[in-house]
Amino acid sequence: MTFFNFPPEEWISVWTTNIIERLNKEFRRRTKVMETVAGKIACYRILAYISLKMELHWRSNPVGKVRKNLPFFK
Repeated sequence: MTFFNFPPEEWISVWTTNIIERLNKEFRRRTKVMETVAGKIACYRILAYISLKMELHWRSNPVGKVRKNLPFFK
């Protein structure tokens, strides 16, 4: 993982940036397979749904939970 190239104090900040990049990648992956969208509002709804699904995943796997389990984050 790229964030290991940074000082340990900055790992969490860099890792959260990776989360944002992951969300954008998921947006592209889900919308790329759609040939057409029924309009602007439909597109916003799709992106909101993807965001909600990702947020639910992040809530069940928070960064703090990872920090407690990995000794190199202490």
